[in-house]
Amino acid sequence: MTDEQLLNALTERFEAIETAPFLFVGSGIAQRYLGIESWSPLLRRFAPQCGKPFDYYKSRADGDLARTASEMAADFHEVWWADEAYEDQRAESAERIVNIDSPLKLEISQYIAGKSGELDPDGHEFAEELRLLADAKVDGVITTNWDLLLEQMFPEFQTYIGQESAIFSDGLAIAEIFKIHGCCTAPNSLVLSSRDYDAFAAKNKYLAAKLLTIFLEHPVVFLGYSLSDSNVRAILEDVLVCLDDERLAILGERLLFVEWMREPGEASIETATLRLSNRDLRLTVLRTHSFTPLYRALGSIERRISASLLRQIKEHVYELVQTHDPRERITVVDIEDLDTHDDVEFVVGVGVSGGLAQQGLVGVSARDLFLDVVHDTGNYDAVAADLVSESIPGLLRGRKLLPICRYLEKAGLLNGEQGTISGDLPESIRECAFRDREEFEDTAYDYLKDEVQGKTIADLLNDHTEKKAAALMTFIDPPLDELAEFLRERVQMLDASTNEATWYRKLVCLYDRRRFGLEFGGRPAD
Repeated sequence: MTDEQLLNALTERFEAIETAPFLFVGSGIAQRYLGIESWSPLLRRFAPQCGKPFDYYKSRADGDLARTASEMAADFHEVWWADEAYEDQRAESAERIVNIDSPLKLEISQYIAGKSGELDPDGHEFAEELRLLADAKVDGVITTNWDLLLEQMFPEFQTYIGQESAIFSDGLAIAEIFKIHGCCTAPNSLVLSSRDYDAFAAKNKYLAAKLLTIFLEHPVVFLGYSLSDSNVRAILEDVLVCLDDERLAILGERLLFVEWMREPGEASIETATLRLSNRDLRLTVLRTHSFTPLYRALGSIERRISASLLRQIKEHVYELVQTHDPRERITVVDIEDLDTHDDVEFVVGVGVSGGLAQQGLVGVSARDLFLDVVHDTGNYDAVAADLVSESIPGLLRGRKLLPICRYLEKAGLLNGEQGTISGDLPESIRECAFRDREEFEDTAYDYLKDEVQGKTIADLLNDHTEKKAAALMTFIDPPLDELAEFLRERVQMLDASTNEATWYRKLVCLYDRRRFGLEFGGRPAD
């Protein structure tokens, strides 16, 4: 099967189901794009720090990798608390050590975060695949990986870390990343040791129930796993318990396993049978060396409204219905323009637009404010008080950061010298105005924070790609005129479809905060 034939076959498959796919992502993807080892080689990397060879630990655990990790964690716990090499780490992270596994989890998490931060999509061996993956039209992601690749590919998605977070979340099955085995940003969340796997297995049926709706309503594409992967098989077995034969067949039609072929060759799509809990699950297996046709097919799915906007709409449906007077909560926007209006709280298609317009329009978007601050146009200075009281609270729904200091200052509500704001303002405005400095920073590159201190914008642009330089700028406070010039020259980043838009918005908010004098550490006036 040629790449073109594969693309057509996959596109036809995805178009046959009304909902967009979910991705189920495993360690093979972390290996491919971040160079992170699979479980056994990863443990082998850290065994010397624990005091004994990996093969010693593995043989002591009878080859069980979860028990191997437990044996290593027990030894490393003693090393971490006693060895001078970890003195600085103990001073910084002692309160994060909650059990015997914590030091090893912390050490592994720092390594994984570092590998995640090294990702340069433009200069990567698989640059085209990464670009296409970032543009994929998917409703969400489930993963057992600990790295930050998926957050970088889908920066607008809501992330849930850990099994319990996934089980008890008010998930909307849209624009979500479920990291069911934890994340390197929360070391103790990692499912690593036999203790962790026992706890995970005890609640796996609850997780399977949570995922059942996703599996039955969406195509699910398994990436970076083999058909024999124990994690996937355990989840599928618990899902199968809930299904009769008819729904079992429906499930099988929606599952696509992607198996990577080590050597280049012609791709194939075949039907395979998995024997799970004495039942046969028929599913489709794609064998391919390149993921480009798959990602192209995922990107070709037609969607009038982005996943992030659909999530925003679903979040506010209930609240809107419960509101007695929703006049200031509705905007009239042509459906073709929805993706350019990230301030829309809810769109209802009943009645005529003229009737809705009479109920009240909110015409200023978050994008308008970002551009106004960057270009210093002053378009809304004369109506700053109304903007702060009427429009901005709505724009803050579903977002943490917005450049609002300009409008607080123009409305006479900001006292830069005292670091306060006054007036009877909604709590969302005060929360936005007094965000901590760390909330403006890019967590994916947190390991480089100390290294870039003292650097200039020119230094960062010389040392890194433009996208990575923008992310690293969130850690420094360059001269305002230089930052303004950078923002004006790269205003197209505001509308980028990847994480560069997030970095750009954070920089605009930092510029707004610093220019209009509300220092970090300030407090609202009583």
